[in-house]
Amino acid sequence: MDFALSEITLVLFTTLAPSGTVAYALVAWRALACPGQGARRLVAAVAGIPLAVCLLGLIASATHLGNPANALYVFMGVGRSPLSNEVAAAVAFFAVAGVAWMYGFAERVVDWAHRAALAASMLMGIVFLATVAMAYHARTIVSWDTPFVPGVLVASAFAGGPLVAWVCVRALVRPQATLRFGHGCLAVSAAGVVVAVVLLVAQEHAVADLGNAATSMAHLAPLFGPSTLLYASCAVGGWLLMAADARGVTQAHAADSAGAGDAPPLSLLLAGVSLGLVFAGTFVMRFNFYMTHLTYGISF
Repeated sequence: MDFALSEITLVLFTTLAPSGTVAYALVAWRALACPGQGARRLVAAVAGIPLAVCLLGLIASATHLGNPANALYVFMGVGRSPLSNEVAAAVAFFAVAGVAWMYGFAERVVDWAHRAALAASMLMGIVFLATVAMAYHARTIVSWDTPFVPGVLVASAFAGGPLVAWVCVRALVRPQATLRFGHGCLAVSAAGVVVAVVLLVAQEHAVADLGNAATSMAHLAPLFGPSTLLYASCAVGGWLLMAADARGVTQAHAADSAGAGDAPPLSLLLAGVSLGLVFAGTFVMRFNFYMTHLTYGISF
């Protein structure tokens, strides 16, 4: 647990940044699907919310670089260091996504340029997510040297990110216009939860018997199974709350088609509890992941 506590900023980073990246990509994709420039600019504007979630995670992880004066040296290892690749991809993603987001507020927006910027930012988001996932596939850390480790991070990002995207678009855009997007987000999120839980169970079985002269996996992470169950419970709980909101929008859409009413506004309390559950579960899961840190060698 001492190692996990010492890496608490990275726990926050891997909890927030991957989900925020997926949420940004989904909102940008929804903006590209808008038929008119006005609607596209409105949807693209809310992409700043998941971008802020990513930035919060990145700021939390900055302390891991040690002395801020030496932070720029991390770029010297691009191409050979997973950490350097991760930081470089983060800078590139935020640069492109920031330009795409701010350009949407310009007085005059060239349609093709805005589309190109959004598409490029989505691509950089995918690269960033991939580099974050592969940064934890370390051969020198025997308990992390499995194909399940990067898979869990990506799957958990697709479990939480779509819910963030749905909340952002649902809050500022006419609900009926985003109904298909909401259903798609819920489907992707459900798949992400299932895949993440399956990979977590596989990871637990893959490393259960590992150990060295000083410790064992059973000693390092005795609550691996319960933490997976807690993650699944929180993720499913958050998903069900968002599904209840989407169901309300669906019913209101049917009533509106018959001239009987409009969809209710998004409940900030419901959205907060839903996302809070998902991120809390992800935080516990990531904290347990750092508890499983087991190397081949022993240091004193």
